[in-house]
Amino acid sequence: MDIINYAHFLEEKPAIASLCLYLVFVVIHFLSEPLRWNLYLSFPSSSIKLLTQIFSLTAFSTYILPLKLGLPLRLWLLKSHTSQSISTLTGLMLFDGLLYYCMWGISVLITLPGIQHIIHNNLIPYRTLVLSVIFFFVFTLTILFFLARKTRSAASPHNATKASRISQLRKLLVNFSKQSRLLGKKTVILGIVICTIDILSHVFRHWALLTFLGQDIALPVIAAISCLSLFAGLITMMPMGLGGYDVTLVLLLTQVGVSSEIAVAIPVLNRLGNIMVSTLLGVWGGWKLGINPIVEHKLLKKRLDNFRSLISPQK
Repeated sequence: MDIINYAHFLEEKPAIASLCLYLVFVVIHFLSEPLRWNLYLSFPSSSIKLLTQIFSLTAFSTYILPLKLGLPLRLWLLKSHTSQSISTLTGLMLFDGLLYYCMWGISVLITLPGIQHIIHNNLIPYRTLVLSVIFFFVFTLTILFFLARKTRSAASPHNATKASRISQLRKLLVNFSKQSRLLGKKTVILGIVICTIDILSHVFRHWALLTFLGQDIALPVIAAISCLSLFAGLITMMPMGLGGYDVTLVLLLTQVGVSSEIAVAIPVLNRLGNIMVSTLLGVWGGWKLGINPIVEHKLLKKRLDNFRSLISPQK
C-alpha cells in the first residue's frame, strides 16, 4: 500500500518524479561500465560489487586527480584486486573504449533525422552535418588508437616515421579484432546491449531534466540532441566532455525553442547530478577498498606515479 501511495504522490508531483527518474538514469550510467567489465573478465555476478567500487572510485578520482592519472589508477586498482595481467587489462581497455566510441558514433547517425528540422534556417546543411559527424567519428577513433598505443608502449620512439605509425595503427586494429574473438560473440553482443542501455540512460536523463523544467519536446528530438551533444563532448577528450558537450547542447536546445536560461541550466544540472552521484559512489567505493580519495589523494598520486614507472617500459 505504501508503494501505491508513493506512486500516486509522484503522479501528482511530476517535477519530483522527473528528478527521481533523472537520478535513476545517472546511476544506470555509472553501473554500465562495471557490468561490461564483469562480462569481459568472465567473473561471477558477485564480483559486480567489487568492479562497481573500483570504477566508482575511478570516476570520482577524475575530479581530484590530474586527467593523465585516470588510466593508471584504473589499471592499478584492477591489477590489485584481480588476477589479470597488465597486458590483458590494457587490451580490454582498448576494446571497451573503441566499442563505446563506436556505439556513440552509430547512435548519432541513427538519431540525426530527429533534428533535421532544426536546421531549417540553414544553420548547418544537413548533409554537411552528417559528413562532419562521420569525419570527427573517424578522427576520434584514430586519436584513440594512438593514445592506446602510448598506453601499451610508453617506450615507443617519438620520431617514428609515418609508415611505422600506420603499421602501429594496423597492429591495434588487429589486436582489437583478436580481443573480440577471444571474448566471444555472446560477450561482444551483450557488451553492445549494455552500451545501448547506457546511451538510452543519457537520452532519458536529458528528457527528465527538460520535463523537470517544464519543457515539452518530442523524444526523438531529445535523443538526437543528447547523442550529438555527448558525442561532441567525447571527441574533445576533456573530462565530462567539458566545453564541447555544453556548447552543442545549448545551441541545439535553443534551436528547438528552449529559452537560453533553461538551455544553459540543463548541462549545469546534469553536471551537478553527475558530480553528486559520482561523489557518493566514489567515496563508498574508496571506503570499501580501503582508500580515502579525499584525504589520501596526495599519497594516491604518489602510488600511481610509482605504478606508472613500473608499467611504462612494457611493450
